[in-house]
Amino acid sequence: MGKIVVDQLGQKWAIVFRGSLGIVVMNDNGTIDDFSDDKYKKLNDIIGNGHLPSPTVNTLEVDQDGQIWVGTDKGIAVFYAPSEVFGGGNFDAQQILIEQDGHAQYLLETQSVTAIAVDGANRKWIGTANGGAFLMSADGTKQIQHFDETNSPLLSKSITAITINQQTGEVFFGTDKGIVSYKGDAIEG
Repeated sequence: MGKIVVDQLGQKWAIVFRGSLGIVVMNDNGTIDDFSDDKYKKLNDIIGNGHLPSPTVNTLEVDQDGQIWVGTDKGIAVFYAPSEVFGGGNFDAQQILIEQDGHAQYLLETQSVTAIAVDGANRKWIGTANGGAFLMSADGTKQIQHFDETNSPLLSKSITAITINQQTGEVFFGTDKGIVSYKGDAIEG
């Protein structure tokens, strides 16, 4: 298993690394010691079963709206309705369509997304395997900043982790060459 996050409903979302299986979601119905009411679901790239851009999931994060942001080796996907995973409705992840140079494309579709962090303004800090780090608007449709080793003190364009001190707004970037921080401008309310 890889990274595990808990959504606002108490559902546990975990990355499954072995065989690039995607994500497993578990709901213990608030009774962690009673296995009889537990529900599990494996999510992958199949329509109706998660519809991720790729079953190779590198990272995931819960944003302030309760949406699950997933970083794969083929970009970003978002579960806008995590409550529907066990609710019977359409819960498939959606990719974010953006305009770049007059063309429509999916957000970071050619990048392997390795890290996602959410700041106090619900903006997304996204790290990639070889494209540096991006600060995106809360809905992911607008790029606010892009950092790499040519335009910032970032030590490498290979980002391995991102975390944010929510009290100060300081953003920490883990790279394949070390750690560096950036004084962000959004803190928790």
